[in-house]
Amino acid sequence: VVSAVVLALAGLQWNRPREGMNVYFLIDRSQSVPAAEQSTAQKLLASAEKQTTDKAGLMVFGADAGIVTTLTPADLQTNIIQTVVGTDRTDIAGAIRLGTAAFPETGQKRLVLFSAGNENFGDAVQAGLTAKPLAVSVDGGALGTPGRRQVPVSRPALPAASRHGAAF
Repeated sequence: VVSAVVLALAGLQWNRPREGMNVYFLIDRSQSVPAAEQSTAQKLLASAEKQTTDKAGLMVFGADAGIVTTLTPADLQTNIIQTVVGTDRTDIAGAIRLGTAAFPETGQKRLVLFSAGNENFGDAVQAGLTAKPLAVSVDGGALGTPGRRQVPVSRPALPAASRHGAAF
């Protein structure tokens, strides 16, 4: 009993090999990511190498998320994306939830997120924490947005009166 308690406190794990890697790539198609950056992400994915037992799929997201290609052992075709998503918001949490739900039961599960991280809808951190117990790992790749910064405003509050030239 003492040995079992010591091993449990040490964090001993029994890792069993799983049937290949299942990877969904999630590309941010919202207005906060320039088209050139989206194109760069697509070219990067098209050139990615994988093992014969691995499967990859592609999703896009903005205000909502959609599946472009399901998991397949063939190379990803990223040059034609016909899935239409709203571009007025960035809902990373919705993309993580859709990706988590789309995985099969067997194999390792990984989501690779390509986004500027300018989330203005949903809670990506909470969605990532929800995916963790389901054995889904979430990795990120930053897409640059030079010269453009977004500031979310939930409720502007202004004073009822102010003096001329006073900061508020």
